[in-house]
Amino acid sequence: MKIEFSTCHTAIRWLLINTRTEVDFQTLREQLDINYLHSGQFYVHMTVPEDYRSVIKTPN
Repeated sequence: MKIEFSTCHTAIRWLLINTRTEVDFQTLREQLDINYLHSGQFYVHMTVPEDYRSVIKTPN
């Protein structure tokens, strides 16, 4: 699941709300930084179980 953000601030806030552990946050934050360096866009790719997809709030 690719989740895109309009700003870095929005992305970090979303990660803080939607990650379960500090390790998850750090991993996705690194991915966010690398994706921005390579593409100029803020996004992360996550594997989300089908039953959890309704719980995740996607950014506006």
